Amino acid sequence: MRWLAAALFTLALAQTGVQAQQQFVLNGVPVAGLDTELVPGTAYAPAEPYARALGAEYRFDARAGVLLAFGGRLLTLQVDVPARAGTAGALTVDGRAQASPGAVRVAGTVYLPVKSVTAALGGHTAYLAEARTVAVVFPRPRLLAAEPPGVWGSFERFILHFSAPVGLERFFEPSLNVVRFRFPRAELGSERLAQQRFPPGSRFSAAAFIPGGGFLDLYLTLREGADTSVFSEPFGEGERVVIDIFNVARRTGPRTPAVVLQADANAAAFAKRLKDVLEARGVRVLTTGAAAPEGFTAPFLLALREAPVTAGRFSVYYLAGADAPTLAAPVRSAAAGVVSEAGRARVAQLTPDLERGERLARALAGALTRHTPLTLASLMGAPLLELSGAAGRGVMLELSPADLAGGNLAAPLGAAVTDLLRGR
Repeated sequence: MRWLAAALFTLALAQTGVQAQQQFVLNGVPVAGLDTELVPGTAYAPAEPYARALGAEYRFDARAGVLLAFGGRLLTLQVDVPARAGTAGALTVDGRAQASPGAVRVAGTVYLPVKSVTAALGGHTAYLAEARTVAVVFPRPRLLAAEPPGVWGSFERFILHFSAPVGLERFFEPSLNVVRFRFPRAELGSERLAQQRFPPGSRFSAAAFIPGGGFLDLYLTLREGADTSVFSEPFGEGERVVIDIFNVARRTGPRTPAVVLQADANAAAFAKRLKDVLEARGVRVLTTGAAAPEGFTAPFLLALREAPVTAGRFSVYYLAGADAPTLAAPVRSAAAGVVSEAGRARVAQLTPDLERGERLARALAGALTRHTPLTLASLMGAPLLELSGAAGRGVMLELSPADLAGGNLAAPLGAAVTDLLRGR
């Protein structure tokens, strides 16, 4: 715990003499909006700035509540439950319930109980009375091991072991075909790792770790036609990050690609432009609520949503945390809306396949980074009812109001979706 004492001592020195309103600092980053009056005796912070400072993926869903993905762990938190004391089951981590105050919504802003959320994700909270500051510190992640890339079926896989949960940012430079994975606050755990070199593979030509001031980068130079996907899982008190490199498959054949397109009210106009682009590219498109033509088969649902993401960034979600019995009723409901008897039978017989939804989400995120100037804000699974009728074969794409209103995104997004459909 010496790292925690040192971090808090440094913070106390920096805040000495500050006697303004109470402040909130997370890993040395000031986070505005701390509120200690929403629930007396409990410090609350705005959810989105908290997640951004931590490097976590954040989503709010009116049904599921708050979703935070960090360090390979998925935290869910109910909203507007009694918050005076720890409420049993209000907070879960990877499905395991913990007592916690619930989240609170005020004028459209979602607030998190700082102490319980921080503890659930592996951090520590302290109150520095003289500085009137709530300080949250997470262990600094160290890269303990990087397994040489091995061949796993149709892809090559890097496996990275970190001592603590770590954030991840992905950047792609198309002119060089280089992917840069940035791990904020991370550092190399040994000099041996600094000298480690990886032999070229069939899907990448070079790989190297480059430490920086306050971060660690992994550079991957991809071969033509290759792409990457990333997932993580808990590793003791730390995290295991898995990077897969695969060839983007191209399927040729007589089958016409098809998609079911769903949009909320704020994305409806954009969905119409996207539908026109897809149909011009030879894709059959069915919008939800419309009658399916005879013979229409589209085991892929794309849900478009307006969301408070930064312009130029996008978030992708796939269905997770739902079991087969939970999915059965929405699938039967979807089948009832199909016109033909044969079509109803095909939809009703869809076997729930959550892994397919995750593969589609990762493939769509990769296609978007190739075809559009957008960068990925988050990619995560969540128990979203909007995707349950597709038996796990759906993807939700969230875009900013500015990007939805602009006239330049429908064409490259249509190209990305077409690539995805023809490559499955």
